[in-house]
Amino acid sequence: MAGNSAILSVQRGVVDVLGGTDLPKLESISLRLRKMVLVGQRVSDKELKKVCSVAERNKQCLKSIPISTCTIPGMVTFMLQLGGRMMVDQAGGVLENANLCLHRNLGFPMIPGSALKGIARHAAWCQWVERLEAGKTAEAKHIAGLLAATFGYPTGDSLPANDAIRTREPGRYLDAYLAREFPDDYGKDGRKTTWAGAVSFLPATPADGKWKLVVDVLNFHQNSDCRNPVPVFFPAVERGTKFRFVVAPIAGRCTPEILNFAVEMLKMGLSTGGVGAKTAAGYGWFDPASEEKVVDHSTCSREELEAISQQEVNQLSFMGLEDTVDSLASRDELFQRLYLIRLTKEKAKVMRRWEKKGDSRLQQVLEIAGKLNMELTYK
Repeated sequence: MAGNSAILSVQRGVVDVLGGTDLPKLESISLRLRKMVLVGQRVSDKELKKVCSVAERNKQCLKSIPISTCTIPGMVTFMLQLGGRMMVDQAGGVLENANLCLHRNLGFPMIPGSALKGIARHAAWCQWVERLEAGKTAEAKHIAGLLAATFGYPTGDSLPANDAIRTREPGRYLDAYLAREFPDDYGKDGRKTTWAGAVSFLPATPADGKWKLVVDVLNFHQNSDCRNPVPVFFPAVERGTKFRFVVAPIAGRCTPEILNFAVEMLKMGLSTGGVGAKTAAGYGWFDPASEEKVVDHSTCSREELEAISQQEVNQLSFMGLEDTVDSLASRDELFQRLYLIRLTKEKAKVMRRWEKKGDSRLQQVLEIAGKLNMELTYK
């Protein structure tokens, strides 16, 4: 932040409580970005770098917090990697919205489920338009029906009542198209005057602890060539960050076809349209080649689960294998057991060093082994 002379009087007391203008006692990243920015002034790169440093510090603390997971029957989970940096919630000039969407308490970046629904719905709408323009009427009708069933009706693409403001033919507005092609469902006297969607899009969160916040810059050029560009700094999620996406069916409303349609449209929207602001400049797109499917463990047999866990344990790098201990408490018992077997076999020397130095990681390992009734041999 600048100096006390530039701080509003109502903020001075808060700044003093937080340890001064550098806010050393403020550990909440979202609070820093939402509230502790000087009104009427541009955010400096130095101030945002402090925010990013707090994010790195908090990320280390998150290792000791179990990963929050939920299991919904039939849900589809997959992971994609950012192909470019990502900005979200950038609303030009509106201070309270000019920040990344960060978890309110834990501070990691996340993509709201409502945003993902909009991305998937727009991708589906584009597919419908493409089929219409290509003259593929049967495919266009099928996609339109799926779109309404998946995302709800009205679809948000209604026919304007005023002819003067229409930019397309009536049949190119989705709601009017549905009323014409599906009169029994969406017509004037149809059964579905309003219809909720059949799937839920859960917020997307980082798939691992390798995410990173960085300071990016936009050079805004004045109309006159004689003026210097004015740099605008903003936080962004670094490219390469892997996010976990979940699409869940709503019981009694969703069919396998609808669920698969929602998943495919989301993947298409993430890779072609992207997420957040400045997607036309290469921000916010996800690499489709990086897709990793996440197995629904609730439908696997014991043998299948063991094979999956064994493969995951085997894929852990030998260099740094011991670092997995920090997040071991959040994993299931099958993974813990297989991991401890490999750890004691390949890292016995490291464990003896832990014992000699009183390293807390050995205590964590022993506590988990005790819960699993395992006898560890590393001496």
